[in-house]
Amino acid sequence: MEHLKNMPLDQRQEFIKNHADVVEEGQYFKAFSQEELSATQSEFSLKSIQVLNKEDELKSISDQFKAEIKLLKTEQRELLNNIQFNGQNIEGKQYGFANQENGTLDYYDEFGGFIRSRRLRPDERQKTIFQITRSGTNG
Repeated sequence: MEHLKNMPLDQRQEFIKNHADVVEEGQYFKAFSQEELSATQSEFSLKSIQVLNKEDELKSISDQFKAEIKLLKTEQRELLNNIQFNGQNIEGKQYGFANQENGTLDYYDEFGGFIRSRRLRPDERQKTIFQITRSGTNG
């Protein structure tokens, strides 16, 4: 078949089709020419760059989603705690009223809702035998 190499391509193809004893369909290995190898290497480089870009994009999106999920989980935990304790911690003024009879200092929020109570410290106890009764008008 050495004589085929010197034939023009179209004559070579015609000769092979007309003189083959058997024709079978299937896969086979064909070595690249230098041009085909260079083109395949260039395509490989292009695909590698595209893969790296997509991986960077995926990491960026993944990091963004992870941050959003972390924030949502923090809020979720806080809401669960609020449900479990039937309330929430808030920042605000607490107004304390000494209850000399019980020996406690009772704290209320600005709406009059009871917050907590603690024992009076010695410096908060009434020092005279006369107890001053306060109302909203005399201070």
